[in-house]
Amino acid sequence: MKSYRFHFLFSILLMGCCCTVSAQSQKSVLDRVIDVQVWEVNLDSAIIRVSEVSGIFFSYNADIVPIKQKFTLAESNKSVKYVLSKLLTGTGLEYKLIGDQIIIFKPQVAVEEAKFKEHVMLFGTVTDDATGAPIEGVNVFVAKSMLGDGTDQNGFFSIDHLPLGTYEVTFSHVAYQLGVKRINIQDTSDIALRIALISKLDQLESIEIISTKDKSWERHLRAFQTAFLGSTPNASRCVITNDHVLDFQYYGNDDLLIGYASEPLIIENWALGYRIYYVLELFEQRGGTTRYVGKSRFEELIPSDEGELKRWNKNRLRAYRGSLEHFIRSLTANRLRKEGFLVYKVYDLPTSGPVPFYEVTINSIMKNGSHPYEKKLSFKDYLQVMYLRETEPMSYLEEKQKLLSNNLASPAGLNYRMAGESGGSRQVSYLQLNIPTVSVDKRGFIYDPLAVTTLGYWSWERLAESLPIEYEPETRPRK
Repeated sequence: MKSYRFHFLFSILLMGCCCTVSAQSQKSVLDRVIDVQVWEVNLDSAIIRVSEVSGIFFSYNADIVPIKQKFTLAESNKSVKYVLSKLLTGTGLEYKLIGDQIIIFKPQVAVEEAKFKEHVMLFGTVTDDATGAPIEGVNVFVAKSMLGDGTDQNGFFSIDHLPLGTYEVTFSHVAYQLGVKRINIQDTSDIALRIALISKLDQLESIEIISTKDKSWERHLRAFQTAFLGSTPNASRCVITNDHVLDFQYYGNDDLLIGYASEPLIIENWALGYRIYYVLELFEQRGGTTRYVGKSRFEELIPSDEGELKRWNKNRLRAYRGSLEHFIRSLTANRLRKEGFLVYKVYDLPTSGPVPFYEVTINSIMKNGSHPYEKKLSFKDYLQVMYLRETEPMSYLEEKQKLLSNNLASPAGLNYRMAGESGGSRQVSYLQLNIPTVSVDKRGFIYDPLAVTTLGYWSWERLAESLPIEYEPETRPRK
C-alpha cells in the first residue's frame, strides 16, 4: 500500500504548553468562535494559526498542500466552520471531523469512491506513556494482514483502505512493550486512535542474558525453526533472515524449550511469495507439543518472472484449501459441505483407533455475534473436521509415526477413513475450545488465538502455510 505521511498540528506543540482538547460534539467543535488574522501565507501556516487559536487537533496529507498558493484571513468572532470553508475555497480540498480531530483531505474520484466505498481510513498517534512525547519508528499494522505503516517524528501513522470488520491493530517498537488495540468497523466512518506505549527500559535492565550464540543455541534454533515454520514442503522454502534476534531457554528435566525474540522476526516465504514480520509473544515446545502466539504482518515478495508468480498463486491456493481459515470462512458462510468439509462431534481423541462420532448442525455450535462480521463458536469436547478434497501427505504421516514410535505427544487423528471414502486418508483435524465461547470473524480470523487448540492435520501446518486475511481464492466452478 502507499504510505501516507501526515502533518498533524497540536496546540501543545505550537504553544509550548501541555494541554489536551477534550472530545466534544461535532456541532460544538465546528461552531467554536475564533479570531484569526494571517496575510499571504501558505496553507500550512494558515492551518497552524487556526489550530493555535482554536485549540483543535488538525491532520492532513502533506502532499495535498498547494505549494504556490498564498492565503489571507482576517476574521473576527467567526466559527471554525466558517473560517475553514473560506480558507479551503478554490483549493479542491475538503474537511471532516472525527472525534476531536479535523481531517483535511482531497476527495477521491468517483471510480475510487465506488471501489473503496466499504473501506475506511485509520490514523492516529503513538506517544510515550511516561513522558507523553511522540515515538518515531513504531511499526503499526493490522494483525494477519498486509496493511501497516510506521510512525514519523511526530508519532503519527495512517492506514488506508481498511475493509469493514474487526481487527487487532498492533504497535511494535524494540524499546517499548507491545501495544494492541481491537477495533470494530461497522460503517464507513474513518477511525482515529491514540495510544501510549510503556517503555521496556526497566524490564530490559532486569533481564539476565542466559543464552549465547553457541552450539546449543544453534541446536535450539533448528528445533525452533521446525516447530515454528513447520515441516511441510513450503517450510523448506522459508528463511528467517534475522535469526540473531532469537534467544532460548531449555529446561532439560521438563524437556521444555522457550523462545524469545528481541525484535520482530522477518521470514521470507519463497513458496508462497510473502515476507512476514512476526512479533513473537510466546513460544514453548515440550516434546512433540508446540505453542506459539504472535502478531504477523505480510508483504508480497517480488517474483522473478511470470512463472514464479503462477507457482505462488498455485501454492497459496493449496495452502488455503482445508486450512483452519478456510474452515472458519466456510462455517460462517454455511458452506461446509460445498467447500469439502465434514464436521462431527467426538468426545475423545482417536489415539488408539476410531472413536464414536456424531453429526452436528451449524446452529448447534455457532451463534451470531455482536456485529454483522462476528460469529460465536461454542461446543464441548472436540470437533472432528475432515477435508475431503485433499489427502494427508506422506511427510505428515511419517512425522506422526515418528512421534508415536518415540512415545511423544503426536498430532491427534490417526489414519481414519470415512465409511464409503476410497483412496488415501483424508485430512483430519480436531478443534477444541479452551473457553466456553470463542469469537471469530467471517474471514477466518480468531480473535483470541489462545482460546482454541488445534490437533491433527491443522497442528502440523505452521507459519509456512499462513496467508494474510486479504487472500481470496479464485472461484472456479468445480466439475
